[in-house]
Amino acid sequence: MTRRELLLLVAAVACGTPQKPHRAPREDAGLDAPGVVLVDDWSADIRKGSQLRPSPLLVRGEQIVRAKEDELEFVDAMTLARIGYVGEKYLSLGMLTDDTLLGFIKKGVGTCEIDVIKGTALGRSLEAPDCVLMDGAHLLPASASELYIARGNALVRYRIADDHLREVGRIPLDEGTRDPASGRDQLIPAGDGRVLAPKGKTVQIYEVGKPTLTYGGAARSIAHLARGSGGRVWYSRRNPDGDIQDVVLAHLSEGLPADVSISVAPWRVIHMASAEAGALAMLLFDEKHETTPWTVVYLDDTGKERWRAALDESLFKAVGINLNLSCVAVTAKRVVLAPPEHSLVAWDAATGAPIR
Repeated sequence: MTRRELLLLVAAVACGTPQKPHRAPREDAGLDAPGVVLVDDWSADIRKGSQLRPSPLLVRGEQIVRAKEDELEFVDAMTLARIGYVGEKYLSLGMLTDDTLLGFIKKGVGTCEIDVIKGTALGRSLEAPDCVLMDGAHLLPASASELYIARGNALVRYRIADDHLREVGRIPLDEGTRDPASGRDQLIPAGDGRVLAPKGKTVQIYEVGKPTLTYGGAARSIAHLARGSGGRVWYSRRNPDGDIQDVVLAHLSEGLPADVSISVAPWRVIHMASAEAGALAMLLFDEKHETTPWTVVYLDDTGKERWRAALDESLFKAVGINLNLSCVAVTAKRVVLAPPEHSLVAWDAATGAPIR
């Protein structure tokens, strides 16, 4: 038995099989070769999946807001100290441009609310619209007083008025832009009232009251999407075999002209997230790696690799292959990893030194 096989066995005993329902594979029309079958986000074997669901992490300065199974947790990213919590299970989080948090929650049959959270304290609640249609809802900021809610194949903009939401307008989403049944959803706020989304080999730009823009030019199907600096975006891209092993920093204009294009092979991108200033962190996985199958890579806003850090063997033993269900987040000073059912792990963004 090799070292890697031993570690996988230890992890399986420690963590068991992740409780994810089976999902049938789908065909991705964004690939060069027709008929190639892919499984997005997760699969029966999570070694082959990537995190393409909305992240459970939000960054508020040097604070990490983390939606967990039974609570909303607030952690100081500088020290990793827990500084507060709200004892509710939020199905989606959003943060307005003034740093006010919004959390979508189901209170019972036919009763949905959006909690307003300032600082770490739970405030008033807003009545959520059309509760029966809110399964798989995704909250996205539009301004300090408006938000988008993506639900089904619609993106609806609301204004917060007293204790309710008033609809401002709605935009139909192209079929396949998001898949609430599996959790695959890479809609991200542009920071100026627009919403960005990958669709096949394109990036689409949505804003209520304006025509939807579509910029094509990616060589193959886009998977993850994150904001870059200077009006650019980071995206991960599938290779000809469908594996997510390419990362591109591109301008949001016709042809998606790339400033940087990187292959991380033989590693595969599990999750990626960017800082407000445009730096990018990625969690990579390669189960054939003999020392540890996971590493975190940090790129500055120009695409230059600043450091990489292998995950500790002790973390692998504690969480196991479920590390492939982890997400990353980036503050100005920290890179943070959130393993499932485990406390946060962090590195100094400037040096890559682990935070103890």
